Amino acid sequence: VPQNDNDVISEDTSVEQGGETVEQHNANFEETHALYESLYQNLAIEVEKVNSVNRKLKATNADLTTELARF
Repeated sequence: VPQNDNDVISEDTSVEQGGETVEQHNANFEETHALYESLYQNLAIEVEKVNSVNRKLKATNADLTTELARF
């Protein structure tokens, strides 16, 4: 959680586990943050791929429905 005190910005890396506040080492916090950011970006890419396939399938379905209606 970013905190601003007298124009100095720092990260509060404490987390609560089982009702106790536990300090997280800054390196672990940054590694974890980078990992989650990477996972989020990868997920966003995969979601866009799925959405693209869905759009193509909807168009194909519409074309096939039109063609089937001719019979």
